[in-house]
Amino acid sequence: LSGIVILSGIIATLAINLIISNNVKWAKYCLIILLCIFANITLIIFFPKKIYLILSGSFISNAILVLVIAAFIQNINWAVGLGVPILFSFYLITAILFLLIRKAKQKSLNVFALFFIAAGVYCLFIEGIISYYHTNLIKLHWSVIVLVSLAPVASVLFYIHYRLKRGVNLKRFFHI
Repeated sequence: LSGIVILSGIIATLAINLIISNNVKWAKYCLIILLCIFANITLIIFFPKKIYLILSGSFISNAILVLVIAAFIQNINWAVGLGVPILFSFYLITAILFLLIRKAKQKSLNVFALFFIAAGVYCLFIEGIISYYHTNLIKLHWSVIVLVSLAPVASVLFYIHYRLKRGVNLKRFFHI
């Protein structure tokens, strides 16, 4: 079903672009994005339980997407220096996050805490990659503030999770 919808989107986009301008200009962006979406959906459908295979395949298809779009605009430097490294850091953090969640014996507030920490670390990666791309030095400013701001929230969530793990009465715990 998703293949039919995506194929009809590709045909409609190409037809509109050909009718308006007699060649394929902007439709190539839609075409490559729809093909990437189709590849990601196919991975999820054929390998629903193999999360690391889905993540690695999705990274490859999205990296190809970034590189092809960079080739379309004739500026491959930003894709190699910014796009693919930021994409890789996202998938690396996501894979580690899935591993930690899978290893957790009890899943409750600790999962939210892990998400907060992962978001802060991802901000560190983004700022580090951007600063290295522009200055060949890693200078961290705003991302450290984000991580430091998220750390207490994550700490409180971890504390509540492990405190409730021991069978604490919620009414007594929250003084209700």
